[in-house]
Amino acid sequence: KRSLATKTMNPVPHSEQDFFVEAVMYDRLDLLAHKYYKNREFWWVIALANGIGKGTLFVPNGMILRIPVNPRSYSQANTGY
Repeated sequence: KRSLATKTMNPVPHSEQDFFVEAVMYDRLDLLAHKYYKNREFWWVIALANGIGKGTLFVPNGMILRIPVNPRSYSQANTGY
């Protein structure tokens, strides 16, 4: 029988090249990923780095977000994609 398993993700490592932004009203994780990475599929890297995104893609207004610099290397190391 085929089934899907839940995967526990490792924390997103900090880098001196990471940068921080302040969320404004109506910011969403997928739109921020598109803005900074040119790829909406990396929304979960921003979410995981900031401990948010459980149940919604919207980011609280005024929240300071860490934007990891290289989501692709993190993604490949943890998911194989």
